[in-house]
Amino acid sequence: MKVEIKDLCFSYGKKGREILHGVSCEFPSRTLTAILGPNGCGKTTLAKCVNKINIPSSGEIYFDDKSINEYSRNELAKMIGYVPQFSNARLVGTVMEFVLLGRRQYIGWNVKDEDIGAVADVLEKLHISDLSDKNYGELSGGQRQKVLVARALMQESEMYLFDEPTSNLDIKNELEIMNLGRGIVDNDGKSVIMVVHDLNMALHYADHVVFIKDGNIVTQGATKGVVTADYIKDVYDVKTKIEECGYVNPFV
Repeated sequence: MKVEIKDLCFSYGKKGREILHGVSCEFPSRTLTAILGPNGCGKTTLAKCVNKINIPSSGEIYFDDKSINEYSRNELAKMIGYVPQFSNARLVGTVMEFVLLGRRQYIGWNVKDEDIGAVADVLEKLHISDLSDKNYGELSGGQRQKVLVARALMQESEMYLFDEPTSNLDIKNELEIMNLGRGIVDNDGKSVIMVVHDLNMALHYADHVVFIKDGNIVTQGATKGVVTADYIKDVYDVKTKIEECGYVNPFV
């Protein structure tokens, strides 16, 4: 599923400061697109606009040339598997019950054995089967992050939107989630949009990159064409060198 954004503006509140300033960009179908930029530049705000959590003050968002406004909330929930940056929810219930919420738009409250089996499969895929009966509110930040990913996978969507999904994870689990995102594209033929901070992760895993700075698109395109020393200097004000092996070296 292709996502196209045209002249998007967003402000928090009627008189709030404008965060996104006429943003236009594209997230191609069947690719892993990384949204990159400094802290506070509007990456998460843009991601939430794509998921209709944020309602822009102007501009348009299209899914395969159809306006986002033509879809109901329930339709969007089926189309987009969303993993937020973090969750402070103090939920009473087990991980199994929490992950099952990812199926609610399909099954309502009528849970069947196959739904329980699907949750078990996803938990095993993410190597967190041992958390199944634990209370979600008692988990560590890293554990919660992987459970949020599991809930999104239960939606069986055409597109997955990950907002810094590895922010609370150690390197092993970070690579596991990045490989998972890559597999969603390569093996399932679906689209992934991922807000990330690590330039090297973007270089290694992403097909397409959108660079944002101060609420504006700086550049976008095929990863190796736009993750360059010049653009990194422009966006982050940091001098780097792109090594022949494809590694961003900031120590120059």
